[in-house]
Amino acid sequence: MPSSESKRIHWAVVWCLSPLFVALALYGIGRLWRNSFLGRIEEQLAQVREQGFPSSLKELNSWYPQPAGENAADLYGRALFNLHPPASELQKGPPPQLSRPLIPGEQLSEEVRKAIEEWLLANRESLEHLRRAAAVRECRYPIDLTRGFQTPLSHLQGLQQASRLLYHETVYHAERGERQEAILSFVTHLSLARSLNDEPVLLSYLIQGAIRNFCFRSLERILSHVELSEEELLRLAAEFEGARNPDGLLRAMAAERCSGAALFLGLMDGTADETTVGPLGITLPWSILPVNLFVADNLLLYLDLMDQNVQACRLPAREKLAQFKKIEVQVQNLSKYRFLLQIFFPALSRCALDDLRDEVQCHIVRVALAVERYRLIHGKLPDSLSALTPDFLESIPGDPFAPSGPLSYGLKKVGYVLYSVGEYGNNSGDNPPIEATERWWAFKDTLVIFRVAR
Repeated sequence: MPSSESKRIHWAVVWCLSPLFVALALYGIGRLWRNSFLGRIEEQLAQVREQGFPSSLKELNSWYPQPAGENAADLYGRALFNLHPPASELQKGPPPQLSRPLIPGEQLSEEVRKAIEEWLLANRESLEHLRRAAAVRECRYPIDLTRGFQTPLSHLQGLQQASRLLYHETVYHAERGERQEAILSFVTHLSLARSLNDEPVLLSYLIQGAIRNFCFRSLERILSHVELSEEELLRLAAEFEGARNPDGLLRAMAAERCSGAALFLGLMDGTADETTVGPLGITLPWSILPVNLFVADNLLLYLDLMDQNVQACRLPAREKLAQFKKIEVQVQNLSKYRFLLQIFFPALSRCALDDLRDEVQCHIVRVALAVERYRLIHGKLPDSLSALTPDFLESIPGDPFAPSGPLSYGLKKVGYVLYSVGEYGNNSGDNPPIEATERWWAFKDTLVIFRVAR
């Protein structure tokens, strides 16, 4: 065969095989790149474990401890199983006073009072289980956190309904002047919120905050209608403070990071639940190497940002909120290449804001109960909060929303009001003056107000 013909065949073979060689080379480089990503991911997850946090769904499930003794969740489960909504709600929808916390100073209408009586009567068995559960300190609801974001949380809806029931039971007894019954309902309500203390789920943390807010409002009603002894006031202060969950947001962030990482890793190895990805309209071929690299790159950044959120949870409340907002802006400004991260990264600054509001409520409750102790001894309300120190408070709690300064206090024609300047500050023009706090419900997202109408 002529040499020219051999060369022509040789180059033809080279041209035919070169794409294959290039593809194999690129595939090899991609695999090396993927393995490099996986190594860096494992390093980050190892650091998570060293910090004492779960790095896998199995570890997360174990992080939610089983009680060594009696489990309050068993009693709560029985209470929620037998829970009945108000009869009026089944017929024509609830009266307005049954669908929200009452406005300070608002009296129950005869219609609502009768509806509450019927509601409490229909739930006698559930209320008994709730009171028994309140005496059990340890609680672990029967959920399987190895399912990540697909974990069923059906108990949360029942807890919300039970919270609403206990709030109206407290209001009902307080308006009738039934002091001991109102206190019992309030303490049972706080225990309901405390039952979620160890549950490391972001939604559970938010529901717990909503339940505590109902407790905050029910105490407002008790103090507006009933005169308590000093012993009872001190007990309520201890109960409210004891029901707080200072590590709740930290645990929720650690769990959110764990579930998010498991989802990304599931996308990479093809084990992600389609019910998680499908509703988002994402139909990428996850098993293809370039897509794998894209997911791995998003996961690395996700772990870094979530670590910043977890570390921010250890900051003072106001600094925590600022850091969460900073991270949220950072995520929003990412390139379109990071769209997967933007989809799965939750908007968390609202959680930090709720955490700050919860701290404000604790401060307000501490001051309000000190005001009531002052009134009990002196027969009148203090002219200013400074009158409470040092006999009733060692110092006046500051307003976590304010750069400096204590909570705001004002005397009304009947009773008094305690409030925080809220997220936007007192002088921004976004908050109403103190006279407008009679309509606190309209400003509930910016102000934290406690109004005692007695």
